[in-house]
Amino acid sequence: MVDHASEAGCEPIGVVIGSYAKKVKAQLGDTSAKIFENHNWSAGIGGSIRVGVQGLIEMEPRLNAIALLACDQPFVDTGVIKRLFALREKTNKAIVASSYSATLGIPALFDRSCFSELLALEYSNGAKSIILRNRKRVAKFPFPKDRIDIDTAADYTSLTEVK
Repeated sequence: MVDHASEAGCEPIGVVIGSYAKKVKAQLGDTSAKIFENHNWSAGIGGSIRVGVQGLIEMEPRLNAIALLACDQPFVDTGVIKRLFALREKTNKAIVASSYSATLGIPALFDRSCFSELLALEYSNGAKSIILRNRKRVAKFPFPKDRIDIDTAADYTSLTEVK
């Protein structure tokens, strides 16, 4: 995902790590990504989002948007990320969110006007809670393959059998 984000022109790139910190750090060693460690990762995704957003803002105070991506979504690639940015330019909406399975979620872009909401997320809430709060400010990015993510070994096996 770091390579795709880099190829799409994302800068800076931050990666939030938690449970497998040492292993992930080793794998990211040759990338330009800045690593942000969430020591309280088990409390929920909201904490990881807050750690990443805060870290990126500290790195680049004039940052005007943040793309939230997850490493367990195998169909998110450079082209998808570029199309998210293109839709943001076309619609000028505060949020561009992936539309799949009758809902909205990540990958998604949040402009600066959303940073305070991202920083205020409860541990148990992900970015979807912000996306769904006010749909008028959201541009929908059709991405049906986004419903596929790899959370378990069985998910991975199922996906590789389909390919």
